[in-house]
Amino acid sequence: GTITNCISSGTVTSTGNVVGGVCGYNNIGTIKNCYYDSTVYTGYGSGNGSGEAIGLPTATMTSTTETVREGTYSTMTLLGALKAGAAAYNAASPAPSVKACSWKQTSGKRPELDFTATP
Repeated sequence: GTITNCISSGTVTSTGNVVGGVCGYNNIGTIKNCYYDSTVYTGYGSGNGSGEAIGLPTATMTSTTETVREGTYSTMTLLGALKAGAAAYNAASPAPSVKACSWKQTSGKRPELDFTATP
């Protein structure tokens, strides 16, 4: 499967070794433009360390000015990276009815999906 343009901020636990900040073991799937809170979970982004699942400290995830410094959108803030990833997804989507959601951010909080926006 494909995981794209996402964030994860929750605690991650497992009794095995296939755990990650964004997903568990990811053998053939694609992870692109995904971020997890590396202050909360200090391991890899996926259970086998593959894909573009980038750990960011809480301070970066909640900042409206600090850049993510890694990945495709390394020169953007987290909100900017998520919005740019959603725009790229929308532009490449073969079906007009399949569109990525919009993102918003309140100062001091992590970005969140904006369900009031029309993608």
